[in-house]
Amino acid sequence: MELIVRWDNQIRKEFRHLRISMIHLSEVTISKTPKNINQIEQQYFTQIKEKFNLVNIKDDLRIRAYRDFYWAINIDPTKTRPASEALVRRILAKKPLWRINTFVDSYNIASAVTRITLGAYDLNTMLEESKKVYLNIRMSETNEEFHGIGMKELKLLKGTELVVESNNKIISIYPYRDAHFSRIQNHTKNILLLAYGVPEISSDNLKESLELTVKIYRNFDNNFRTSDIHTFYP
Repeated sequence: MELIVRWDNQIRKEFRHLRISMIHLSEVTISKTPKNINQIEQQYFTQIKEKFNLVNIKDDLRIRAYRDFYWAINIDPTKTRPASEALVRRILAKKPLWRINTFVDSYNIASAVTRITLGAYDLNTMLEESKKVYLNIRMSETNEEFHGIGMKELKLLKGTELVVESNNKIISIYPYRDAHFSRIQNHTKNILLLAYGVPEISSDNLKESLELTVKIYRNFDNNFRTSDIHTFYP
């Protein structure tokens, strides 16, 4: 599989400090969340609870970086939390994380630990006939439709959001929400895992989050293959 990332000119001009890292996982075997995930979670949750509380979490440099970027794209982070922050806050509030499947649960844990926003996509929904995957990162169009995971209705975009498009379909609002059609399900066999960078988030930070996801997921599936990690810049 060949992956090609394209950044449009407006993003190159206005958001030149962005970066996105990714890894391809193939031949995965995803299943329902097992009971032993509680034990796996606790070793990571302890790290989070020792370092943060509901008052100081907003001052973490990584959380602050995503919050600042949300303001830049006209999303109020006090009303719509960055994904990684929302996960950490649930843990600190002693609320359970959502149970989806072994892979989604794994990257949710990794996202909370590293405070990096991650997105995962079923590659089979993105492959073109040429067996290439094109990711176009561009500004949204006014009133462009987006169907995100968990949304009961289509969302009309404002024209200020950054979107990631593949095969002429939006797979995510960068770095905010993933699309319903490309979500990870139990029958998914090939996954594209993205780590979304914003200003002040380094390539090493992104790589750390991808590697931790793979490490956690190996508790449930040890027969999959991974590609190298690649990072792309505008």
